[in-house]
Amino acid sequence: MRIAIVDDDSSVRKALRRLLESSNYSADTFASGKEFLAALHHTAIDCVVIDLKMPDIGGLELLRALTERRPSVPVIVMSAFDTPKSRSDCKMLGAVAYLPKPFEESALLSAIGAAVGGAKAKPSKEASEG
Repeated sequence: MRIAIVDDDSSVRKALRRLLESSNYSADTFASGKEFLAALHHTAIDCVVIDLKMPDIGGLELLRALTERRPSVPVIVMSAFDTPKSRSDCKMLGAVAYLPKPFEESALLSAIGAAVGGAKAKPSKEASEG
């Protein structure tokens, strides 16, 4: 399984990549929504993890673009700026999970597992809210 991580924070990208690779996923990281969208046409992706707040293309705009271009690819949104409106907006736009930062590693892994259909464990409460 190939997972894309889109976050403008290099330390978050690095940590999530290590986590995913240690859990037997392939991980591609992108520093911006623009960078990810530019690579999308030649990159095979099974799931996308995006940050809600990014400087060039925000998470909601990126979620809209993904829904148009690759509607079958599940999207998980993470945010340090958790609000009921952001949760609602993400769900309305098709996000399969919403994770407020900071979150447990197991919450992300459960959300990804559920999104790609291979979860054996029940998603955590944090990963399934939203």
